[in-house]
Amino acid sequence: MLSPILLALSGAALAQFQCPDNYDSLASIYASRANISAQCLDPYILKVMSTSMGSSVARYQAALARDQDYPQRTLMQGIRIAVPEQIEESLRFNGRHWTCTWVENNETIPCPINADIKYGGLTRWNLVEPSGFEQSLETIFGVPRGWYNLGVKNLITQGSPDKPGCPATGDCAVVWEGYPVPLYDQIILPIDPRSSVQATIGNLQKLDQRLAEILTGIQAGTFIGSPRNVTHSFALPYLMVQQAVQSYEEVALPEKVPPRNRAYLISTIKSIILTMPAIPYEQASGVFENVEQLMRLSMYSTQRMWPTFQAATSAADEWRIYEQFRKVIAGLDPADFDQIALLTTHPERQSYMQYDIFTTPDYDYLRLLGRSW
Repeated sequence: MLSPILLALSGAALAQFQCPDNYDSLASIYASRANISAQCLDPYILKVMSTSMGSSVARYQAALARDQDYPQRTLMQGIRIAVPEQIEESLRFNGRHWTCTWVENNETIPCPINADIKYGGLTRWNLVEPSGFEQSLETIFGVPRGWYNLGVKNLITQGSPDKPGCPATGDCAVVWEGYPVPLYDQIILPIDPRSSVQATIGNLQKLDQRLAEILTGIQAGTFIGSPRNVTHSFALPYLMVQQAVQSYEEVALPEKVPPRNRAYLISTIKSIILTMPAIPYEQASGVFENVEQLMRLSMYSTQRMWPTFQAATSAADEWRIYEQFRKVIAGLDPADFDQIALLTTHPERQSYMQYDIFTTPDYDYLRLLGRSW
């Protein structure tokens, strides 16, 4: 009977001599899966992943070489746009903290929001539960007390016969007194997408190099281990890097910036949290608090991303993401790939990466090909 080592060597040799086809995408592998032997599937997948990983790292370097101030400058603009939106969103859900008076008739009215103004002229906002409002606005919606003040907001609405204080037609002036208005000069969040990504690029290059070296060993028949377990081990880092570079290009390249502000903030979040595990946790953790506030500023658009954020920023590293990156970057012991492959079969580990994180097609194709992460 052949020893496990000889079996592994013979399996790799089969991949070397009997896997001649050349696939350029996981989509093409999936389309041809019925014609691909079991021992060739993972070498083909790994070859595509290796090529794509190299491309992702090159795209990262190209994006980092562009206008170095643009990502942070644009992010701060995006945050300042988000603050008044978040204030209004909080008022929509936390009206109990306020009462409103239409001054012209000294009448208590439902506190208005921009999209539903029913009274013209002056409305006075009265904050009856300051601590509850301030806590909710900061912890749920990401707007701390220093970013706004209670002041005056001027609006124009369309006049209508059924809007008290407004003319029957034409513009109608609206004044809200005591309303929480942004203090734009005070809105500062010390987070720089470019420097965060830049800190990981060296290890991403090592990740790319290690995958290429292992693939060479598999193709040459010298790799002692399971190609399938290598695929499982590299799948999550591969998907994270692939998504992160796409998101960073949407942050750093003006021609790719999403038209919606919240989409820009989400791209910033993804570009950071999906690359941080490439460096040691102690080095990465410095940006997590600010990214968390950025996520709150993007509520409810990022609500379904919280499990991923918590998994990628946990000091406990419950699902061993940082350990996985460290091991695949080192790539020295085939037994490490076996251990990671066992971890990827846990259903809860996959569930935290399901929602609103990956938009690249390879996310679906790896799943369809039975290569969990």
